[in-house]
Amino acid sequence: PNEQNMSLAVFLSLVAVASAIAPCNFPKQWTGSADNEAYVRGGSYDSFKIAYDGEGQRFGAECNLDIGTDDEKTVFVLALYEKKAYYVFSMKEEKCAVLNLEKEFEAWGIPETAKNTDEYDYGTTTDGVEVQEFDDKLTKDNHTLYWGMDVTSKECVPTIEDSVGIGRRGEPFAINNVFYYDITAHVDAKDFVPPSFCPGEVSVTEDNSEIRELKEKLSFSRAMKLF
Repeated sequence: PNEQNMSLAVFLSLVAVASAIAPCNFPKQWTGSADNEAYVRGGSYDSFKIAYDGEGQRFGAECNLDIGTDDEKTVFVLALYEKKAYYVFSMKEEKCAVLNLEKEFEAWGIPETAKNTDEYDYGTTTDGVEVQEFDDKLTKDNHTLYWGMDVTSKECVPTIEDSVGIGRRGEPFAINNVFYYDITAHVDAKDFVPPSFCPGEVSVTEDNSEIRELKEKLSFSRAMKLF
């Protein structure tokens, strides 16, 4: 009986390992939208229209920031990793800054340290899709980040992303809820061409306060490895 119990335990553990879903990368090319609701330091609501090209190592985003406030504004970002440059510009004001992009390109997707914790059907019984849930926990300098993301099972398309940062005294320092939608598996080449009013070479050697704020806004997702 003991040998049978041990064999059953080994079998069940092997089944559990085999059924676990490994972290995945997003589709190599896609366009879509992501809305981020932040709930700390007064809160904010930002919306991003994203074009991602993993094959060409580039991404572009229309960033609609601080929606519904006096600080509401629209800024565009274009990162070309092969050229080691990124652009921050305003179409309305026709202003553009070109900066060095020192970071190497990384494919967007679920971090390798995340664990598959659940699966469920998203949507109706006829039009729904199977979704995998991944969770992770990171601790540094007495600060802890609890992170989770849901992606479709077949294509690894993001649907929802949540994160909560807890400080050393137990106080939340960052809470973000991100909703991804209108994602299609194609890109348009024009989304990765800087406007004609942008300089042809690096024009800003150090981040100013506006660019630092924009980078912070764009850090809402652990899956989007930008800067």
